[in-house]
Amino acid sequence: MQQLIDSAAAQSASRRASRNARLALSLLGAFLFAAAAGSLSAAGEAAAGGTSTPGPASAIVQRMVEENALRAQHLKYFTSQRHYHVEFHGLGRTLAADMHAEVTYDAGTGKTFQVIDESGSHLLLNHVLLKLLETEQEDSRRPTASLTP
Repeated sequence: MQQLIDSAAAQSASRRASRNARLALSLLGAFLFAAAAGSLSAAGEAAAGGTSTPGPASAIVQRMVEENALRAQHLKYFTSQRHYHVEFHGLGRTLAADMHAEVTYDAGTGKTFQVIDESGSHLLLNHVLLKLLETEQEDSRRPTASLTP
């Protein structure tokens, strides 16, 4: 009986040591990865002529606004297909709805949506998913919908 207890204790200690060694290796790997990423980031910043420390918050926000404006100037047109899925769990029942829609964006007119396929709860389709599409379409046509400081 004592041999069985000793054997179980030795196996447990061996497992703990192995687990601790794996944890130490994982932490070492994470540290080395973070150090390498930091070095690459600093080298990239230095090569780009920037500094590795961020400026004041207002300068960061201003740069974000400028970059968003630049992206908006370059984005003229796109089209894509989207799949929406929504579920409601409550009041003693579960509702679900799915919708496939094609979105087309034109810089002059904003986004338009064409519903390709829909299935499931009409409550969720009409009051959640279609409302989502309408809101996004209206938002894309407002010039003030972009990020501002």
